[in-house]
Amino acid sequence: MAEPPILNYSTLLSASRSPLLAGDKVTLPQSTLEKLIAQTGQAPLPKPLTFRIFNPANNLFTHVVPREFSAEEGTVSLSPYVWEVLKLHDVVLDDDLIEVPKVSITVKTLPKGTSVRLRPLEASDGYAEGVWSEWGDGTVLD
Repeated sequence: MAEPPILNYSTLLSASRSPLLAGDKVTLPQSTLEKLIAQTGQAPLPKPLTFRIFNPANNLFTHVVPREFSAEEGTVSLSPYVWEVLKLHDVVLDDDLIEVPKVSITVKTLPKGTSVRLRPLEASDGYAEGVWSEWGDGTVLD
């Protein structure tokens, strides 16, 4: 299997909140995808394509996956979850003017997991404590 190309892309975008997105999903501008494809040539983009998203106002960051590349140029649409993780908020300057928060996005290749350990957050009628060990460990297969 060929190694995916090393991508180098970073930009500053205006952030908006989208209730249509869930979890770690974002919508990026089409130009982002075009610039990444230009870097790879004929090689495929890495899967999953992940980005580090950083709030320079408070130094918080998380990692996200684009749902699609259809956001307005210069903007990124964030799920409510990502919005909260980054502690973003619009600043109202006066009655007609709102300062939209800016975030930095950078392509980031994360290591793929090889195993997972699952356990319910709390016991309920359907989960006896002895059963947890039977189904709680697993190995991720390629």
